[in-house]
Amino acid sequence: MTLVSINEEVFYSRSPIVTVGQEDVALINKKAGETAGMRCRICTHRDPGSNLHEMFIALAKGSYIHPHSHPGKAESVHIISGEVDIVFFDKQGEIVSVCRMGDYSTGSIFYYRIEEPV
Repeated sequence: MTLVSINEEVFYSRSPIVTVGQEDVALINKKAGETAGMRCRICTHRDPGSNLHEMFIALAKGSYIHPHSHPGKAESVHIISGEVDIVFFDKQGEIVSVCRMGDYSTGSIFYYRIEEPV
């Protein structure tokens, strides 16, 4: 697969068939530990204007993603390795729920999908 670096945290595939293997995951895991944002991703969609955005994101231990929503869009997360807490808020900023996630081997929830802009 041919990857093009958009910036230190974002890679896009330019291959007609997008595949992601262990080497690709190792690359973004390494890069996540080197970036200021403590994250790195491979976008498997063609470009930011694509209707469906799918990506593999590596987050270094201790990284934080600010609360955000995707009005009119769904979101799903599937954990390949590691653990993460996903905190869901209502529109007033109150915690609705916390989803403690881990990879399949942990016995934890390893996938979620939401349609609402929570």
